[in-house]
Amino acid sequence: MKLTTTIIDLAAFNVTVLFKSPQMITVGIESVWGENFICSCIYASNFRNDRVTLWEEIRHIHTLYGHTNLPWIVLGDFNVILSSDEHSRVQYGLGNQAGMREFQELVADCELTDLGYTGPKLTWWNHQDDGPIGKCHY
Repeated sequence: MKLTTTIIDLAAFNVTVLFKSPQMITVGIESVWGENFICSCIYASNFRNDRVTLWEEIRHIHTLYGHTNLPWIVLGDFNVILSSDEHSRVQYGLGNQAGMREFQELVADCELTDLGYTGPKLTWWNHQDDGPIGKCHY
C-alpha cells in the first residue's frame, strides 16, 4: 500500500521569476488565497568580491520591490557571518571584518531582520580532530 501526503498544492500558487543570477533567484509568489510575497534564494560565493556583486543585486531587488509592501523573505547560504561570535574560531571572524561589515550594511540597507534559529548554535563542522572548525546555522 502506497501512502502519499500532499504538503503543498502547487496549483494554488503562481510563481514568477523576477530576477536570476549565479548567486540568487528571486521569485514573486501569489496564492489563490490572496497571500503574496517575494522570495530570494541565495547561494553566495565563497569569494568576497563575488559576494559584493550579490549584495548589489539584493539592494537592487529591494529598490525595485521594497515600495510594494509585499513581505520579502531572503534565505539561503550567504557564506559570511553577521557577527564574529557565529564562528567557533573568533579570530576567523575578526580576520573577516570587511566581509562581515559589508553583510551587516546590506542587512541594514535592505531593512532585513534576522529571524534567528532554534537548535544547536554550531551546525557544521569540518570533521577534523586536529584544528576543528564549526560554524553557526543561519
